Amino acid sequence: MGVVTLIKGSHGKIAVTFPYSPDFVAKVKGIPGHRWHPEDKSWRFPNTNEILEKILKAFEGEEININMNINMNLGLPPGIDPAKLPQNFQQIVQQLIGQIAQAIPQIVQQEIVRQSPIVGIDGRTFSGQWKEKIDS
Repeated sequence: MGVVTLIKGSHGKIAVTFPYSPDFVAKVKGIPGHRWHPEDKSWRFPNTNEILEKILKAFEGEEININMNINMNLGLPPGIDPAKLPQNFQQIVQQLIGQIAQAIPQIVQQEIVRQSPIVGIDGRTFSGQWKEKIDS
């Protein structure tokens, strides 16, 4: 029928999107707390483990993509002009940002693994794609 996308983002909700399907709409409407948001064509739910479990169970057997938005909020405090900072300070900040950028994939992976038992998923990400764990 189509790919179901779950987004846990900065809006504090779980957003669910999919290509229009009466069957998918019926599944979403069977989950408590659903709200339609026509501006981005998404259904939003309270961000709780119980609701996430219900969403995953409702769409069991369907292709599901899970997206997480991470807001690092690394802006300078108000009133500070980056051009007026000493050159070596700017270099240090750039190095720190580079280190953070390199660490993000590992942090996200650890968080997925940490939360996976809560929702009954044991899996890993590979090149940005979610794969179920395969025991060898």
